[in-house]
Amino acid sequence: MHFSSNIADRLTQSYTLNVHDESHQKKYSLKFLGSKTVLEVKTDVYTLTDIPVRHQVWTGWPSQLKSDRTTLACSGIRYPVHEFTIKRAPFTAQSSKDNKKVGICWLLLQLNNMLLQFKKLCKLTATPPTPPLKK
Repeated sequence: MHFSSNIADRLTQSYTLNVHDESHQKKYSLKFLGSKTVLEVKTDVYTLTDIPVRHQVWTGWPSQLKSDRTTLACSGIRYPVHEFTIKRAPFTAQSSKDNKKVGICWLLLQLNNMLLQFKKLCKLTATPPTPPLKK
């Protein structure tokens, strides 16, 4: 019973997250209630750093943390202050390959659409064949 009331207390407590943005060499001191989820924190940090959540690389989250739906109160971070670093994920050859695949697919789709438009145009402007002359 003591444990659950402790969690209930932590949900309403204010956590200070000191976030060092290595990509932009900036530091932020952010306050969040313990009821805030990890994903909500990451989303809020995106608005400051312009690093989308999917490209964020964090240092400082406890290793046992497995879900972004976990609240700060249940995440295992230190109270009242916890230190983090964030940076943008490096551009990889794989992401480059993925971008090329998307680009090629888009190009093929555009060419296919142009071909269909061309065929329609040809049908509209083509003159019907003239029948052979009878003697």
